[in-house]
Amino acid sequence: MKRFTTILLLTGILFSACKKKEETTRSAIQPPFAKVNVAYDSFELDAAKGGTWKHPTGTEVILPAGILVDGAGNPVQGNVEFRYRQFNDVGDVLVGGVPMGYDSAGTKHIFQTGGMFQLDAFQNGQPVAIANGKSLKVRLASFSDRTDFNHYFLDSTSGAWNYEAQDLNIQQNPDKSKLLAEIGKEPTKP
Repeated sequence: MKRFTTILLLTGILFSACKKKEETTRSAIQPPFAKVNVAYDSFELDAAKGGTWKHPTGTEVILPAGILVDGAGNPVQGNVEFRYRQFNDVGDVLVGGVPMGYDSAGTKHIFQTGGMFQLDAFQNGQPVAIANGKSLKVRLASFSDRTDFNHYFLDSTSGAWNYEAQDLNIQQNPDKSKLLAEIGKEPTKP
C-alpha cells in the first residue's frame, strides 16, 4: 500500500521550539553536496500586525498578529525575518538532504511527496517561535494533481516524521492553473 505524504511540514525547524539549546545538535536535514542546496527566500513581516507573503510558486504564508514569541516566551514586537524554502520534487528533496524514511506500526516506508517546505523565523538573529496554542497558515502550492495526502511534521533533531492530519483541504494551485491556461495545455513528461 502506497502512502502519500503530505504537504510535509518542515514548518519551523527552528520555529517548533523556543528553548535555547546549550549543546549544538545535529540536524536530521543533511544536504549531500556542499555547494548545491535548495535556496531560501527571505521576507519580513511585522509580528504585532501579522501579514501575508506570497512565494513565486503561489504558496502563501499567512501570519496572524501577535502569535510569535522569543526564546523566553515573551511576545515578539516589530519585524521578523522569515526564511522559506520549498521542496517540489525528488530533486529538491535530494539536494536539500531531507530524510524521507518513516516508520508506521514497525514497518519502514519511504515517502512520496506532493511538496513540502521549511520555514524559519528570526528577530535580531535569534530564532522566534509560534506561541503555544497559536498557529500560522501556509497554503502550499503543490504541483501534484493528487489529493490523497497526509500531513507530517519533521522533528529536525531526531529525524522522525510526526503524523499531523489527513483529509487536508487540498486545492488546485491557482498560479499553475493560470499559467497552464495561458500556454494552452500541460506539458507531457518525457
